[in-house]
Amino acid sequence: MTRTTLLGEDWCNAPLLPQAFKNALPALRAATHGIDMAYILFEHLRPKIAKVHDFVSEQNLEVFLVQETLLPPVFTPFIANYQVYRTDRQTNNNPSRSFGGTCIYIKSHTKHHCVPTPELVSMDATIVEIKIGNNPLLKIISAYARVDMIGGFPMADLQKLLNSGPNVIAGNLNTAHIAWNSPRTSFYGRKWFNYLQGMNCIRVLAPHSPTHINWNSWDTVLDLAILKIIPFHSQTRVLNNLNSDNLPKILTLDTGSFPINSAEHFSTNWENFRHILNFKPFPPLAKFLAMMTQIMQLVV
Repeated sequence: MTRTTLLGEDWCNAPLLPQAFKNALPALRAATHGIDMAYILFEHLRPKIAKVHDFVSEQNLEVFLVQETLLPPVFTPFIANYQVYRTDRQTNNNPSRSFGGTCIYIKSHTKHHCVPTPELVSMDATIVEIKIGNNPLLKIISAYARVDMIGGFPMADLQKLLNSGPNVIAGNLNTAHIAWNSPRTSFYGRKWFNYLQGMNCIRVLAPHSPTHINWNSWDTVLDLAILKIIPFHSQTRVLNNLNSDNLPKILTLDTGSFPINSAEHFSTNWENFRHILNFKPFPPLAKFLAMMTQIMQLVV
């Protein structure tokens, strides 16, 4: 018996597309489940912990990444039902006092463990490794590239973080670049862009709206998510929340039924798209709208 496929039939066959969609609906609904993580730069976390607690609970975050925590060594702000891991930046002049730092909050029920941070010169980072389904272990890295980077672009630090396997590096990386939706390109932004362009299996997610509100100059996108060998579709967005000039960003990893299994899925096959348009033209508008109406009824 010959099986009928969607591409083997006329697009104008109105009952076919809704039926195909109906058959795929369970998998589509499963794919909508994902992991939400947020990342934000604070200048002093301690006085804002009450607002942070409400924000994390309202957003139902799996992971929350913070940069520039400036936490005293003797004080760790806890959030109910979350484990917290912190990495403080110290100076040789006063090793008992923290002058920066990063941390990660992660839901207690999530399978995870903390990973030691490699020795870094111009960046701060906290690393947690998590397990998602049957996929390989995935490192989540809360990272901050300091404005006064010692020796310029922190290539050695970035290489250490990227070489740790499949990972998500998210945070304030001070990487303004027009390709990443900033109105201008900074010196460090150009360095980051040129370096990452030559790497395989790397995706850079930049929000479409500013992440840093500057009252004296342009609003910019300084926060990125760098994904290396991540088998999930993902997206990022900015929230106007927490009353800060550094806005929180939500990164969603779609951990459902449609993982990216190869690097080819990172890009669009335009040749195949042109072939479909040439040999399978869309139906007349009225029929197309009728099909979409039936599909929407299935979703609702």
